[in-house]
Amino acid sequence: FFFKQGKKIVLLVNDADVKDRIRRVFQETLLGPKHWDPEVDFDPSYPKSRRPNLPKEMAHFGKIGDSKITVDMLLSFQIFNSEQEIVVASDVNPKVNVRIIRTVDKYFVFDSSNREIAVVPSEVRIPMPKPLSRTPMVFQPPAFGVTILGSSHGFDPKGSTSGYVLWLNRRGLMVDPPPNSTYLLQQNSIPPSLIDGVIVTHCHADHDAGTFQKILQEGRVTLMTTSTIMGCFLRKYSAL
Repeated sequence: FFFKQGKKIVLLVNDADVKDRIRRVFQETLLGPKHWDPEVDFDPSYPKSRRPNLPKEMAHFGKIGDSKITVDMLLSFQIFNSEQEIVVASDVNPKVNVRIIRTVDKYFVFDSSNREIAVVPSEVRIPMPKPLSRTPMVFQPPAFGVTILGSSHGFDPKGSTSGYVLWLNRRGLMVDPPPNSTYLLQQNSIPPSLIDGVIVTHCHADHDAGTFQKILQEGRVTLMTTSTIMGCFLRKYSAL
């Protein structure tokens, strides 16, 4: 929402290393690689006259108004000082601020009158999906077809982001699997053993986060994508 409105987000981070990692993730997610060769993603036999002008497309969508989008245009950072404190002032009234104190397992938030207004745990665990309550049906994979795992977008808190299983000769390829894709396969009674690989179309978080989660869960995944997208994926998630 902030990015679409052209507003800057202030991120509070523990140290400079975290700041650098977040910058790298947002660079790859929102803006793509800084340096790349669009020719490497096409087979030499494919006519250049039919290839999309990817640099021109990126230049068009990489603007807010007439200004080129950069990470610094979208994000600013505040780092906890040596006493593990940060003071965040209001944009409207600089005299109004909040002070945040970092401890080993909590963040304590105080208003400008030094009243404690919040205590936030240092680690927030995302709840896992509830176990299936029904007996799974027997899934018969088609010779050719598509199973929809999600049809929503990255800003919908209730829906699952768009992702699919493409069936060829009764074997499945997941396309941009949503987060918790293993659970979504169970909902559709699809054994993971029927999935031969994953296709990633681009590195926006609502399209590649499920792939990273699948790698963490299964240890090894056959990933099919272009050289440029593979490079973005590796740089992005190696920064986490």
